[in-house]
Amino acid sequence: MNENKHTPTPWYYRDQGGPILDDRNCRVCDPHYDDSLDYGSQVANAEHIVRCVNVHDELVAACRLAYDYIKPDFDLDSSPGTRAHVALTAIVDALAKAKGGE
Repeated sequence: MNENKHTPTPWYYRDQGGPILDDRNCRVCDPHYDDSLDYGSQVANAEHIVRCVNVHDELVAACRLAYDYIKPDFDLDSSPGTRAHVALTAIVDALAKAKGGE
């Protein structure tokens, strides 16, 4: 099975009105392609995309580390409602979304 992979990070948005670029200055995408959004929203979206993409792997690693640190001390089935249960559930949900789940 041939699995597509995204363009390596970091990505940059150097020029408001320009494309999102990778570190070789190659175009990743053009956030200004669709005129249905106002220019300010297009810029804000491009900046948000770049921030999210560039920090994604670090946030996933931090979530996994937190999960691995907290999980051994708690049984999720027997401790509902505790702060640890709430935190672990949020981490599990976030990691599932990061993998492409809903």
